Amino acid sequence: MSGSLVRRAACVIALAVSLTACGSAFQRPAVDVHGYAIDDDTVKASVPEARVLTTLLGQPQCGTPVPGEPSHSPCVRYTVGFLIQRQIVRAYAQEHDIAVRPDDVRRTIAAIEHQFGPDQVRQLLKTHGVSQAEFERLISEQLLVGKVEQAVASSAISEGQLRAEYRRERARFTLLHAAHILVNTKQEADRISDQVTPQNFADLAKKYSIDKGSAASGGDLGTVPVGQLDPTFVNAALALQPGQISAPVHTQFGWHIIRLISKKTSPYASVRSQLLQELSGPVVQTWFRDQLADVHVDPRYGRLDPATGQIVPIDTTSTALPSPTATPTGL
Repeated sequence: MSGSLVRRAACVIALAVSLTACGSAFQRPAVDVHGYAIDDDTVKASVPEARVLTTLLGQPQCGTPVPGEPSHSPCVRYTVGFLIQRQIVRAYAQEHDIAVRPDDVRRTIAAIEHQFGPDQVRQLLKTHGVSQAEFERLISEQLLVGKVEQAVASSAISEGQLRAEYRRERARFTLLHAAHILVNTKQEADRISDQVTPQNFADLAKKYSIDKGSAASGGDLGTVPVGQLDPTFVNAALALQPGQISAPVHTQFGWHIIRLISKKTSPYASVRSQLLQELSGPVVQTWFRDQLADVHVDPRYGRLDPATGQIVPIDTTSTALPSPTATPTGL
């Protein structure tokens, strides 16, 4: 080959390489999450996992198609939102050294199989073409979401806030064991109150109480969370010491004579995680919305709703947004 031909061939090869590079540069990712690109192939490959997840969560489908789009489009949008959450969670977990233990994954899968049945779970994976390894990864990722949410809440909610909430909600964590004699009038209640003692309380309840459900057992109401009882009844009962009997107490049900058997309040340490979980919702939602500020979704997939983190169809009548195809080709 002459030198001229060699140079000509080299130019052709260089041009081909240059055009290939340009083509890659102009192909936008499906999603950009803080500089991390999620491509079309990843979205397509993740749709089966998303379908399995929605089934396990009790959702019959990923969403409802808008008029004129393919039936699978809602699942594609759901998958994009699912992948955005996954990447945000992964980044936080890596930065804060949060990980899921294999034992936790195995226990969770065992619990799922117990709930749905092992054969049904296997059939679900087969139907959507999800391997056991992919299923384990899916469960691990979902457990990681929970760990990250807990970490975010723990960093934002102080110990003082949790203890203050415990003091406000202390009654909710209190179990009350009491007995009562219920009658219709104050006159009758006063008459019984004059003669009642711890020793004859049960006999008087059987004889006079109009609460037939408890009268047969001497007025014993059993151990009940105070939140399930009338507030006036609760306040009167909690003012007693175990074994004491109240003066007549009026509620919407009539007149009560109450004997306190026991009261037990769960200590703060035993309910701290429950309180944290209850307070975490708004905190986690705010954090997640903040993370969405620098997430960009290709309009082919829809529009990211920053309030929910979901991908919603673009209103093609809007002049402010580009008109997308329903879903990218091949999905």
